[in-house]
Amino acid sequence: MSDNPVHLTAGQIANAEELLAGKKIEIATLRQQLIDGENIENAEASIELECSGIW
Repeated sequence: MSDNPVHLTAGQIANAEELLAGKKIEIATLRQQLIDGENIENAEASIELECSGIW
């Protein structure tokens, strides 16, 4: 790896921070969708087990 310093402008840093914040929101949203999907699957499996005991 090179030892040459990298020079960034304040605008470039602000843009990178904005992109990072957006990605964090996107990740949080996807994580919640995954959790919600798992909760729905677990609820459906529980209902199936309860119904199989009835029949």
